[in-house]
Amino acid sequence: MGTDASICIEKYEPGNGWKYVGYENDLLGDKFLTRNYALYGILANEEHEYEFIDSNTTKGFKPIASPRGIPKDTDPESDISSESSQDPYGRWHHTWLTLDEILNFSYWDTYHLYECVTSLREYKKNIKKIDDRLVLNLIYQDSEVEEGDGALLNAPFSEEDYNYSVKVKYRLLYKEICSEFYTQLLPKLKEIDDNPNNVRIIVVFW
Repeated sequence: MGTDASICIEKYEPGNGWKYVGYENDLLGDKFLTRNYALYGILANEEHEYEFIDSNTTKGFKPIASPRGIPKDTDPESDISSESSQDPYGRWHHTWLTLDEILNFSYWDTYHLYECVTSLREYKKNIKKIDDRLVLNLIYQDSEVEEGDGALLNAPFSEEDYNYSVKVKYRLLYKEICSEFYTQLLPKLKEIDDNPNNVRIIVVFW
């Protein structure tokens, strides 16, 4: 089992306090953000060590702010129940952030360096299309092999690929790693109010 997150959006109304706007799927036309542990690490310092090939890890990411929990002045209509936000193992770092804090996060244009070992098949399927990649080692059935001309790496997929592993190092910008959040949800949040301090997200893990 993995961890998922719901993102509740609220807007501050002078004299009325924080008011419910909706959840991320309401703003995105019923589309939920894909599970992204890197995003969880950036938003809430949520810690995971999964080394999936799709960069699904929080290891080494700078958070926007330390986790703050669920705000006490949340609009009841936001329907963030204490029961749904309880973690019996104490792992979840629920938090909230203003849009201003998100927009001014200084690491969006910073590179994060990945180093991992994956199958040759997964390399060809996912990592090969990433710019700034560097293959460190090619391993055949647990033994390192010479691959000077890159023939195996560049050849079409074959059943033989299952016998190979590739140790790779590559880099991506924070905003690229969180592309759904950055390019789809963030523009929607900007439309809610001209003052980014009047918009906040509440990140609830489950």
